Amino acid sequence: MDRSRTLRETIVTESADPRHTTGAVSKRSRGPKGLKTKEHRQKLGDNLRTIRKLHNWSLSDINKLTGIPLSSLSKVENGHASLTFEKIVLLTEKLGIEFADLVKPERKNLPQASRSITRAGNGPRLNVGNLNFEFLSGELTASKSIAFRVTVTSARDDANIPPFNHHSGEEFIYVLSGTLVLYTEHYEPLLLNAGDSIMFDASMDHSYAYDGEAPAQAIMVNDKYITPTSQSVFDSLKSRSA
Repeated sequence: MDRSRTLRETIVTESADPRHTTGAVSKRSRGPKGLKTKEHRQKLGDNLRTIRKLHNWSLSDINKLTGIPLSSLSKVENGHASLTFEKIVLLTEKLGIEFADLVKPERKNLPQASRSITRAGNGPRLNVGNLNFEFLSGELTASKSIAFRVTVTSARDDANIPPFNHHSGEEFIYVLSGTLVLYTEHYEPLLLNAGDSIMFDASMDHSYAYDGEAPAQAIMVNDKYITPTSQSVFDSLKSRSA
């Protein structure tokens, strides 16, 4: 059987109110199968709302990106309606997310009594632009945050600021050595010396450089997942370094 046809038949537009359904959908709504469909519909709405808030999007923003009516998006978020297969594909393409981000259940929490140790200098490394990352305790795959030791290799040049980046969640920085320059939209460049720290809204454009004779080193902590499911910070950074 055609897999895409099966998905289309499974993910159908429907209303939670029986008065607005066709006869075929009404039959499906009865009994245990109907409850399962309602749960899937609510999960779709919950995931859409989570993704929207992670990216600071309004329903109006998604409407402009996809052309899906505001009223339909509102019903989906509140679990009162679902979307056709074609509309879900449209959302993934226009929002730059995975199909699973909309339909997959929420990630499990970190198991109790878990721990992860990274010996000095033994974390996986990745260079992205002017930032050299060493991943700390990255094997805790269910963790909601991830820490890095970061070396900033670009000297300060306010006329040639390194490329800006932004992402969902918050970013925490604790400077280990040297002087770090933090560039963000809305604010003047900020100098952070060894022992200084900052937490900020990472949806702001931000960039780093060092001031002085030597590169700056810092501990950085981020939300681990850019989207609710599969794209981790590590995956996102790898795509940027390619």
